[in-house]
Amino acid sequence: MPAAPVYDTATPDPNLWQAVINLTPQDAATASDWFAESHPDVLSVSVFEELGNRNSLTLLFAGEPQRAAIDSTLQNALGHLPGYALAPLQHDDWVKRGLEDLKPVHAGRFHIHGSHDAPAAGGTHSLLIEAGEAFGTGQHPTTMGCLMALDDLLKQGITGPVFDLGCGTGILSIAYARATGRPVIGGDIDPPSVEFANKAARANKVGPLMRAVIATGFDHPSIRARAPYGLVLANVLAGPLINLAPSVRHNTRLGSSVVLSGLLRHQSRAVEAAYRGQGFVIGTRYPLGDWMTLLLHR
Repeated sequence: MPAAPVYDTATPDPNLWQAVINLTPQDAATASDWFAESHPDVLSVSVFEELGNRNSLTLLFAGEPQRAAIDSTLQNALGHLPGYALAPLQHDDWVKRGLEDLKPVHAGRFHIHGSHDAPAAGGTHSLLIEAGEAFGTGQHPTTMGCLMALDDLLKQGITGPVFDLGCGTGILSIAYARATGRPVIGGDIDPPSVEFANKAARANKVGPLMRAVIATGFDHPSIRARAPYGLVLANVLAGPLINLAPSVRHNTRLGSSVVLSGLLRHQSRAVEAAYRGQGFVIGTRYPLGDWMTLLLHR
C-alpha cells in the first residue's frame, strides 16, 4: 500500500481534516467499515501498512470533525477507544512531492502520467494528471480497477450519456472523453476537486467535452437533465454506494452499465446485494489487492 502522507510546515487547508489511528490489521479493517458505512462526514477511508504488524487508519473529513463523533464510532466498532491524531490536512506540498516520485500508471489502454513523464506510444490513451489539491492520481487500485472496467466497456461499445459520480481529479471522465470524443459530466462534493477536474480536462484537451459540477450524487440540475444514463462511474465508498443504489437505478435505463469502486473485497457482497435488489446483474469483478471494482449491467 502507499506510504502515509508526511506533514510539514506547509499551510493547512481549513476545509480538509485528517485523523490517523494506529491499529492492529483486524481492528483497522473493522473500524474502516464502520466509518465508511456510518459516518456521513468522512470523504475517504484508507488503511496503510506499518511496521510491527500495525496499520494506520487514515480518515479524511470535509471540515473539522467533532471528536465526540469519531470517539463514538471507534467505541462502537472496537469496544474501546484508541488514541489518534487529528489535524488540518496540509495543503498540497505532500501531494506534489508524492506525484514527483510516482511512476506512470497503465490500466488497459490508458496511461496516466505527470508532466515529468513522457506520454505513451501510439495506441494508448495518455492522460496528464498533475499535482494539485484534489485526490485521485490513478495510483490507487480503485482507480485502476475503474479504468480496466472502462477499457473493457469501450471494446464492447458504450452508449451515453455518461456520469462520473464522485469524480475527484476527473481521471475517469477524462479517460472516457479522450477515448471516445464524446461528452461526459462529473460531480463531486469537494469544490477543489471540481475545480481541479475541470482544469485537468482542459490540460488534456477535452475541456469542451467534460464538465464537473459540485453535487451530492445525482443532486444537480445539469446531472438530472442528462438522465437516464447509459453508463455511471462511481468510485466512492461502500456505504455511499449502497445508499445510492435506488438513485442509480432511477437515473439509468435498461441496457445501461455501472462501474462501482472504492470498496474493499469483503464489502463487495453487501454492495452487490444492494444493486441486485435494484435489478442489476454482476458483469465482471476486478480484484486488485484488498480492493474490488464491480462492473454491473441493467
